[in-house]
Amino acid sequence: MKGKTVRTEMDGGPMGDGMMGDGMMGGMMGMMWPWMILSVVVLVVVLVVLVYLVIFLVRVERRRSSEALIAAHGAAQNLLDDRFARGDIAEDEYRARREALRQN
Repeated sequence: MKGKTVRTEMDGGPMGDGMMGDGMMGGMMGMMWPWMILSVVVLVVVLVVLVYLVIFLVRVERRRSSEALIAAHGAAQNLLDDRFARGDIAEDEYRARREALRQN
């Protein structure tokens, strides 16, 4: 074997210059970087959209509950007014209950 050199994987071989050199593997890694960056960007966008969606749904639910509370308060005030108008309750009881409704 005089004059002949034995090629190994680390000195160029069929894969190019070293394990991750300019050969076949190095070229593949170069093609993967844009996809890795794109996947990170897509992940961040999905997370931002999910957080926005949760915040939006919480705000909608709070608005609905406050509107329901206001409607219930108005209905209670109307019922109290009707009972007083019919003479079911005395004036002092009416005033006390009306004040209690206003405090809540």
